[in-house]
Amino acid sequence: MLAKVEADDLVGLDASAAWTDPKRAAVLRKAFGLRPLVCLLLTVDPSVFDPGDGYAGTISVVRVAVHLLRAGSGDGVLLKDGREPLLLRRGGRVVLSDSGWWKPDMRAMVSLPHEDAPLPRL
Repeated sequence: MLAKVEADDLVGLDASAAWTDPKRAAVLRKAFGLRPLVCLLLTVDPSVFDPGDGYAGTISVVRVAVHLLRAGSGDGVLLKDGREPLLLRRGGRVVLSDSGWWKPDMRAMVSLPHEDAPLPRL
């Protein structure tokens, strides 16, 4: 059974969902071969910061991404600032960007089989 993500688990994060804009969908289709229907916008709250741990919302983003990967089997991409891909799932294959964004503790949270590889920026 899939664990439920509780609001308390998502500290320092604002989220909203919308249908994907057709122009944005075309860009994602060309870059990643995806046909996105829904866009989930996750915004890290810069006011929730700890000098030792960084932004709390960053860990929350990883929690949401892993939850979505486990909850469904569809394709998707996690973009930083709408341009830099951090994670891509296409055809069941999960790829984490080798850009250096993934700290060891965040990488350990990705409990699905995955590989590291370069992903094209938008």
